[in-house]
Amino acid sequence: MTILRLLLESWLAAAMVVLWLPVGALAMLLMDRLFATGWSRPLVAELRAVSATLPGAALAFLPVLLGAGLVYPWTHEVKPEQAFWLSSWFFAGRAVVCLLVWGLLGRLAARPDMGRGAAAAGLMVLGLTVTVAGIDWMMSLEPAFASSAYGLLVLTAAAQAGFAAALWLRLREGPPPDPEQLGHMGSLLLTLVLSWGYIAFMQYLVVWSGNKPHLAAWYLARGEAPWGWLAWALVILKGVLPFLALLFPPARRSPRVLGALCLLILAGHALDMLWLVLPAFREHAAGRLLLALAFSGGLALIGRNRVRQTHRLREVPGHG
Repeated sequence: MTILRLLLESWLAAAMVVLWLPVGALAMLLMDRLFATGWSRPLVAELRAVSATLPGAALAFLPVLLGAGLVYPWTHEVKPEQAFWLSSWFFAGRAVVCLLVWGLLGRLAARPDMGRGAAAAGLMVLGLTVTVAGIDWMMSLEPAFASSAYGLLVLTAAAQAGFAAALWLRLREGPPPDPEQLGHMGSLLLTLVLSWGYIAFMQYLVVWSGNKPHLAAWYLARGEAPWGWLAWALVILKGVLPFLALLFPPARRSPRVLGALCLLILAGHALDMLWLVLPAFREHAAGRLLLALAFSGGLALIGRNRVRQTHRLREVPGHG
């Protein structure tokens, strides 16, 4: 165990915390372009501001790409039939392609003339690339574990967090939407909470009912201290509490309640990404967790300042 490896593993978890936020906001932008129902029209500027942090978040993943040999176990255990797909250069190439595709989709989604057909195609491409990236960057840390729902789990978690970040930004920086608009946004937030909860539970249920030790080991590792406590905390923060609160229409129309719930969801999102990544590394759990929390806090602070700056620029005439 080297200090550099410990730092890179903790940095990977922190990079996942911040990188999926703009991807999730991008997913919600594409959904707005596809359905054109007006539910997110008051949030378009905020969703664009959050998704605009993608280039900076992508840079945060660069140290992981450079040190992939220290982080990913499959780099030293490649079978001949896997040599091409699991080669370091192809891993880095897939990551770069995913990031470039997300950047292109972000530019297209920011254009007001983007058609519904283009939005539908963009959502399909986004889903495919998020699946590839989620498996490459996170699930492959434990090669014995495999889940066909993993990409969808990452995408729903990202969409929930990206939307919560945009809504919190609107409630804090801009004039609050009227109660009817807030009600629609609260209902959508409830839908995102339920979507993530359903996918997460179904993956667990399939693994549990399948009774396969090599799959169950993934969950057993995440039930040990301190990860078991982390699991309960993230379920409560981004699942149970928002679900119970958003069942009531007055809560869905309250700026204060929605703002508080957005912060809870964002905190739960951070714990969720740490819980998905860090238990793959068996030693020094407490040290990795503390380092990842510190790195996540620093990256989140930088990202918040960038989002607020971008949001203010878009409100100035000539910067839309």
